[in-house]
Amino acid sequence: MSGNKQYIPPFQRPIRFTPRRLNRVIEAVPSIEAGAGLAVERRGSRISLTKPSITEPPGRATFWGRILASEGDAANRWTYQYEEVVLPGEGYVGWETRLGPTARAGTAYNFAEIPNKDDGIQGNGVNVDTLPQGFFVQPIAVGVIVALANVRRAGGQGFEQWFLAMNAVDGICPGG
Repeated sequence: MSGNKQYIPPFQRPIRFTPRRLNRVIEAVPSIEAGAGLAVERRGSRISLTKPSITEPPGRATFWGRILASEGDAANRWTYQYEEVVLPGEGYVGWETRLGPTARAGTAYNFAEIPNKDDGIQGNGVNVDTLPQGFFVQPIAVGVIVALANVRRAGGQGFEQWFLAMNAVDGICPGG
């Protein structure tokens, strides 16, 4: 690389991961997985992460979202409505809706549902042909927080948001 840019060196001392730092690391993962690399740029004591723009749309490549609703798309597949969330505090109860002009909301899809159909083994590993009567694959529950990734459509025609979560199976036993 040219200039001050270099690949990230190993950590020299322990780093305290604040929610902001953790989100920056999570945002970098798709660029690293795509083989595009990740670099740091040093300007005095300030260090900033840089990543190639060709591997991601404008904004954050990976972000957190809360499932708001689901709608059937095909057998054991759903489309999901989400809103972007952030973790300003700690623990399970700190998640808040991200506000502002760059906050995201929209439709997302679940990678685990790609192989799903009305028979056979589903993306969650369950064979629906052997389920007891009255039991069915369920959509991801409203309120679940998922890591959403921007996935480029074939031919570079825009992006879709995808996440990975395993679908539960639920139902009512016949006769109570």
